[in-house]
Amino acid sequence: MEGYRPCRGDRHHQATLESLADTLGTSSEDIDYYLDLARMRHNTLYGAAAAAQTDVEAAILAALDLSRAVTAWLKNRGYLLR
Repeated sequence: MEGYRPCRGDRHHQATLESLADTLGTSSEDIDYYLDLARMRHNTLYGAAAAAQTDVEAAILAALDLSRAVTAWLKNRGYLLR
């Protein structure tokens, strides 16, 4: 979905993550993982639990992979020149 921008408010992060299936072809398993990370971040920020080191390391690797995929998507559509 080109040009899609979720509105602000409840669940806009969830809508953004779910849109990755249409824009990047991200698997539902990966989207579920990103949503789990968002919940984990929320729980860590608001005192429910601390994230395990292994979870943090896996999240960093997932973020790097997603960043590469988004960069490639943008380049393929001429939005990035480098």
